[in-house]
Amino acid sequence: MIFQFKVTLMHMSPPVWRRLQVDSSMTFYQMHEIIQAAFDWDDYHLHAFMMKKSSGRNIHQIEIGSDDNDPWGFNMHDIYDEKEEKLSDWFLVEKDKAVYTYDFGDDWKHEILLEKIISPKEGVLYPHCVKAVQYAPEEDSRGELLEELYEVEEVDSKKLTAAVNKALSPFAKPVETNSDQMDINMKELFIKAKEFNALKPWDLFDNDEIFVVKDPLTSEYLFCSILGAMGEEFGMAVYIGPDGYQNLLKTMKEDIDTFELITEQRSILLSFVNRDELENEDYQLIKDNGMAFRGKKQWQQFRSFKPGFVPWVIEADEARLLTIAVEQAIEVIKEVENGLEIPYFTGDNPVIGRVPKTQGDKTQWNTTLLSPDRWKSQQPSPEEQQLLVPEMDIRRSLKYKKYDTPIEIDFFRVDTPVQEKPGERPYFPLMAVAIDQRSGQVIFQDLAEGQPEVGYYQNSFLMMMNQLERNPREVWLKSQTFHMLEPLLYELGTTVIEAERLPLTDELKQYLAQMM
Repeated sequence: MIFQFKVTLMHMSPPVWRRLQVDSSMTFYQMHEIIQAAFDWDDYHLHAFMMKKSSGRNIHQIEIGSDDNDPWGFNMHDIYDEKEEKLSDWFLVEKDKAVYTYDFGDDWKHEILLEKIISPKEGVLYPHCVKAVQYAPEEDSRGELLEELYEVEEVDSKKLTAAVNKALSPFAKPVETNSDQMDINMKELFIKAKEFNALKPWDLFDNDEIFVVKDPLTSEYLFCSILGAMGEEFGMAVYIGPDGYQNLLKTMKEDIDTFELITEQRSILLSFVNRDELENEDYQLIKDNGMAFRGKKQWQQFRSFKPGFVPWVIEADEARLLTIAVEQAIEVIKEVENGLEIPYFTGDNPVIGRVPKTQGDKTQWNTTLLSPDRWKSQQPSPEEQQLLVPEMDIRRSLKYKKYDTPIEIDFFRVDTPVQEKPGERPYFPLMAVAIDQRSGQVIFQDLAEGQPEVGYYQNSFLMMMNQLERNPREVWLKSQTFHMLEPLLYELGTTVIEAERLPLTDELKQYLAQMM
């Protein structure tokens, strides 16, 4: 498989990053060599990787590097050998991340974020740079940056991307495709889904009777909701991991905005639909796998939901997850037919779960009652609430006079999908807005592509300050936005009012919806 990483040089303005596609089986030492080439470092200094999130869980004190970094044994944690550890050992699901530090003196930190897992393409050599933005600083230049003596040289992104790929060419090679395995997975999924449909589980389950399946590969929890009790939509929704759990809780709220729910959801959907509801891609997938269906609500359709993106056809790993979920759903359905009771889902009560136990090549599944403590998403630790903008930008912003009127700050998706390349998954742009509470005037707005990281939120706030040439005295925002901005707001000394609703922003959303 191919891992697509966004590797960002932290605390830089303007942002410096590379979107890299690499073989998932390579070692961390090979990844070190690729980062050196991609950012035009000279490998003069020591380096290390620190895992921050693996299998969707925050982790700490996991260093992957070389014993050369600690010849005297002062480290209080184990160091895993970078020449032995593979990327696929630690990067298991999307949003897993690590920090690669180069030169412990200048302390160049690079965030490595797993954006997606894809199948290799025929004719493409890996590693491959999809996009590169801005030159990296020169070696040993941290002091000049802090003193604002270093001038950032502007560069065309396409030319820089081509230069990075040239630098990566000594490492580039073809990666064997797994298209046959994907076909096998899809064929198996179709067969299992047909068996699932024949059981008519919607006659046994209400929509709020949830059960959980633990993925034997990643240990991630899949929250399964059988659809059809209302006689309208038939199938099963599978919510993935901690993010999926939070999405599931939101679906239970009566006042949830449908568009917001779709654009922030992490799930996979199996639907049984009519023939005329299929897209061309759905029908072709059915045909390619030698399947045929007849009758109303019998045709199978699979959809992937990812935050910030348009619902799309499922990918290889999603097909694997959905196959596991459907297989285990069939077993749960049979147990319900024999008297098993499924508790109503509240988010706080125990849930029926299917848990694997692997011995050698065999996996045995057991049905058990699981405590929600196993998957409840934990608040990020203080180490993760980082300041992600350069200190010199903050110092510059502190010189501005105060903006005395309270300001509403919000970030939300706009219902105008953007598809940058044919066949590529479209995304919903993320809009950043600031509204003066006294006048109701929009005083700042910006659009971002895809699923920006925390750094975007902090950078956009500084962009607003630079545009206004003012430092906000008081801001109103939702708790999620506050979490993104908290370290920056603390440095700026801004008064924060957390609110459940932002009335001026809600009015703007309604206006935009009417205009589209």
